[in-house]
Amino acid sequence: MSMTNQQKLQVLYDLTGPTLFQIIIEQLGPGTICIPKRIDRARRDKRNTAIRADFCSPEFSGMKYQEIYKALGERYELSPDHIRKIIQATSGSR
Repeated sequence: MSMTNQQKLQVLYDLTGPTLFQIIIEQLGPGTICIPKRIDRARRDKRNTAIRADFCSPEFSGMKYQEIYKALGERYELSPDHIRKIIQATSGSR
């Protein structure tokens, strides 16, 4: 059985206490927030931003895109194709 939104809010309140709960509500509410099952998914945007910054860095100047995708894939433990998709999601150009 899944919890209602009110039950989830009560659990969050119980875990954080009234002061932190109030700050969370002020910063994130009103609205809907989707909480992923795995914490690493919640940190994905920060990782993707770092990948894009690395892609545009002088470190890879003059290299072919496939070589960069491979190097970044090894660095971030992702496939070169996944790296390419992350890069192309913003513009794909250096």
